[in-house]
Amino acid sequence: MMQRKKIVLIVDDNYMNRLILKNILDSEYRVLQAENGEEALEILRKEKDKISAVLLDIVMPVMDGYAFLSEKLKDEELVHIPVIVTTQYEDESSEVEALSRGASDFLTKPYRPAIILHRLANIIKIRESSSFINKIEKDSLTGIYNKDFFYFKCTNFFKDIPQKNYYIIFVNIERFKLVNDIYGSKVGDALLKYIADIIKDEIGEHGICGRSEADHFLICITDALNIKELLDNISKRVSEFNENMNIIIRCGIYQVRNKNISIELMCDRAIIAASMVKNKYNIKYAYYDDSIRKKLLQEQIMINDMRPSLAEKRFKVYYQPKYDFKTEKIVGVEALVRWDHPQLGMISPGIFIEIFEKSGFITEIDHFVWEEACKKLKEWKEKQYDNLSISVNVSRINLYNNNLPEILIDMLKKYNISPHSLHLEITESAYTENSEQIIEGVKRLKKIGFIIEMDDFGTGYSSLNMLSKLPIDILKLDMSFVHSIEKDKNSKIMLKVIMNLAKELNLVVVAEGVETEKQVDTLKGMGCQYAQGYYYSPPVSEEKLDQMFIEDKAIISSGKIEDLLNLDDKELVKVVGSEEIDLNIKNMIFDLKYHSQHDPLTGLLNRREMKSRVNKLLENGDVEGTFIIIDVDNFKKINDVQGHVKGDEILKKIAESLRKSFLEIDDISRIGGDEFVVFALGDISKEKLEEKMNKFFELIKDAEITCSAGVCKTSHRDDYDSLYYNADMALISAKISGKNKYKIFTEGMQKYSPINHLKNVEWMLDQIFDMVFISDAETSEIMYINQPACEKFGKKREECLGEKCHTLMWHSPTPCGRCSKISNCKNGFYNEETELNDGTPVQIKAKVVEWGGNKYKIHYLNKKI
Repeated sequence: MMQRKKIVLIVDDNYMNRLILKNILDSEYRVLQAENGEEALEILRKEKDKISAVLLDIVMPVMDGYAFLSEKLKDEELVHIPVIVTTQYEDESSEVEALSRGASDFLTKPYRPAIILHRLANIIKIRESSSFINKIEKDSLTGIYNKDFFYFKCTNFFKDIPQKNYYIIFVNIERFKLVNDIYGSKVGDALLKYIADIIKDEIGEHGICGRSEADHFLICITDALNIKELLDNISKRVSEFNENMNIIIRCGIYQVRNKNISIELMCDRAIIAASMVKNKYNIKYAYYDDSIRKKLLQEQIMINDMRPSLAEKRFKVYYQPKYDFKTEKIVGVEALVRWDHPQLGMISPGIFIEIFEKSGFITEIDHFVWEEACKKLKEWKEKQYDNLSISVNVSRINLYNNNLPEILIDMLKKYNISPHSLHLEITESAYTENSEQIIEGVKRLKKIGFIIEMDDFGTGYSSLNMLSKLPIDILKLDMSFVHSIEKDKNSKIMLKVIMNLAKELNLVVVAEGVETEKQVDTLKGMGCQYAQGYYYSPPVSEEKLDQMFIEDKAIISSGKIEDLLNLDDKELVKVVGSEEIDLNIKNMIFDLKYHSQHDPLTGLLNRREMKSRVNKLLENGDVEGTFIIIDVDNFKKINDVQGHVKGDEILKKIAESLRKSFLEIDDISRIGGDEFVVFALGDISKEKLEEKMNKFFELIKDAEITCSAGVCKTSHRDDYDSLYYNADMALISAKISGKNKYKIFTEGMQKYSPINHLKNVEWMLDQIFDMVFISDAETSEIMYINQPACEKFGKKREECLGEKCHTLMWHSPTPCGRCSKISNCKNGFYNEETELNDGTPVQIKAKVVEWGGNKYKIHYLNKKI
């Protein structure tokens, strides 16, 4: 394959000169031509990536060679293309002038072909080598050194002036990812170039700089520069990029005391120093010192010991009570993990949580705390402390886990507790990175029934406007915000704004870190409902909390935090939250809400509330669940024969049995008459479903009743009505199968069968003396049979269903001739007097009917007397 020729641009107003040069170069180069400097610049800008060199005459009209050189020198994209000046005169001043404007070489006329070709080849080779080296050295976006070459240049920099003091500075843009997300990558790239230019300009000849990755910059300077002034200037100029963007930089500084350690380690230490000021809004840089070194050593000890400590049960859950401001009773607790370290003693989470987050171990600690909290809630449930809730932290890394809802549901099922009892705390900062993904994940948790708390509100991350968009129920004011209300008038004003906004958004407010009576009075006066802090109680061990409840059970509130949530009438919430409201009136309001959602006879959810809850859960389309309709067999007969009081007792018995068979996390309702619905969260296996249904059927035995049930998985439909429709089809199929049976809906189930309507009159057909059964006209399979017929043939109903009619009646493996006679009987019934196999004389009446799009044979057998 022939090598492509390099391109050379000849710039000369004299045609003959251009022709001579073209003839010299043609054998080795492709030649472009221009008559003056202006035309040459136009060609150069258009073909800048293709042109290897320029041969330039000085004296030309329109734009001469000097002007061309000056314009080319101003353009960063053209400055590296070499120019050889050609002139008729050997004038030293002209040569100096051309070289000072960026010319690479000088040739005098007349042209000597061999010299021209050699000089041109050499200058192109030098230019290409320089370009290659530049690519190796420089960051392609910003033009400053890349990370590896920065390390190399630092080593030489130290050798140049060994007696100087040197500093490595790491510069990081705070929350740079948001710049790209909001303004786009073009603006993000422009910002990075802008910062690189500022750093290069500020350090001048006193240092070197590079870009290590993304928004991370490295600087090496001598003590000729004042570090504070340098960083203040850089910070000020960076903020001017776009005042609306509020660009903030954080820096870490490492003073080079030992030049023998690697440059990479020096930079790592500067990075560690920068991490000390992350999210500290009043501090922009920090020095790496011995205290940080000790901190790193301690961190390493904790990393080495964290998993063994979990296995050895050295992590303990402490509980800090939350109090109702008005009643001063406990409404719930927050679960806080402590580490009883074998060498370091009892360590608070503020020291180790960030280490666990970096290492990923936080997921295991979260799971440990959730498990302990669920155990405690189960224990309280057994002690009838039903009103208490426990708040647990959910780390950002767990929120990214798509399986989080299933993990939590499985835990709730394991301990049979309600999602309302386990409050999930998510820090305000978690919503700022990948906010859409986090918000969608939290919405799923909220729809399942978890109460969502925003922790550490007021630390400066989110705007008040964000509150209306976030899926939260409870706002927890950060303790730093609470502490400032005593000293700062503006904080009081802001608190008032937050309280008013919370009321409008139907958010409950809990104040953290309450320590003084003055704070209590201020918060109560502004309508804050709940508090936790040392004024009431520090975090206490599980044993200490148990002792508190034993010594004074009255300390436990009769109300729940979540009682203030989800009322339809916002004005009602304002009244409930007001200072003057009487506690009895508040209780009456919540009683009204309860009765509007529950069936008065059984205490289960009513149809309206059940439908609302199921539809809310299914809105996202990714919640798995199992929908079950339960119907009492022959309930009308029970009411008619035994009376409505007995009927009500049976309905209560069914409600009680359903509660025992399913979990507290599952929604159970009586939707009317003798019909009940259960919505169980999660994808229940066939084995587990069978276990639950058998348990239910066993529990109702002593009431001398039976039930039938239809089951539908949420994978088949996406709203309450369609789930009900499908489960009802499965229920009809179960009715045909016999008593205490259930069927799971499949797409193959027929949507309508008139045979199934017999479930409503089955009890009546069982009372008549004559035998009745219905078979499929095509298959001869028995679809329905009444009790007298079952007794005559000596079989249970479930044994008869699905059997061939000729097998059941005549013990014949093949259809009898009677079947064809019945099928051919066009008008009226087929009539025959005969005897059954046992000699019983009967009159058979049979007819083929078309019903619901299918053909059936109805058989009526009357004993002859």
